[in-house]
Amino acid sequence: MATSRKVQRQPAYILARHPFSESSLVLDAFCRDHGRVPLMAKGARRLKSPHRGIVQAFFPLALDWSGRRELVTLVRAELVGAVPRLAGAPLMCAWYANELLLKFLHRGDPHEALFSAYESLLAELAEDDPEWALRRFEAALLADVGYGLVLEREVIGQQPIEARRGYLYIIGRGPVEDGAAGFVGTPVRGETLLALHSGARPGTAARREAKILIRTLLAGLMEGRHLKSRSVFMQMYGPQAAVDDG
Repeated sequence: MATSRKVQRQPAYILARHPFSESSLVLDAFCRDHGRVPLMAKGARRLKSPHRGIVQAFFPLALDWSGRRELVTLVRAELVGAVPRLAGAPLMCAWYANELLLKFLHRGDPHEALFSAYESLLAELAEDDPEWALRRFEAALLADVGYGLVLEREVIGQQPIEARRGYLYIIGRGPVEDGAAGFVGTPVRGETLLALHSGARPGTAARREAKILIRTLLAGLMEGRHLKSRSVFMQMYGPQAAVDDG
């Protein structure tokens, strides 16, 4: 990873943290201009460390670091905004988003638009509609890593999507008219596709379709790998739950 010798006041969020020795932490940070960056936070586990209560998941931070190696050294961490109030299902949604970023983003690749989408997600998870906020973030992630959904036109004939019509979504291609011969895909209504495109909040049925569609695509890309946050959520809320139910 090509990392600058010295970086100052880089907007960032901590995606994961792991103990290193008796007093330090290794952090995986999502940074606005540098993407995922691994950081050594020396002494961060000590009671008197200035980093101890700051380098936490979901805290909006400004980070300073130095070094040329893949694992650079954290120099300074500053809280630069309000910490979102997350608990229960919204908190599990936030951990799920962190897992997605860890699995889909390569270290050192900047994702400025996705960073903004992540900031918006954390703010919206504390509001009344965390489920739809998570759907929009998933769609933004897929688009940013090159697997964006086709949401405005059919892939055969390029006809505009109509809200009242039914479609089959072919993973890797896009939507075709429901009933088109020779195609097998995920059933979805035009209303659902257009809502994902615009971000407008749809009704309950469309939300469920959007969830099934996006999770089907993510499952294919994950190639059998599982997300710990989903397993934890199901243990807490029952086997029928998914990370955004609650």
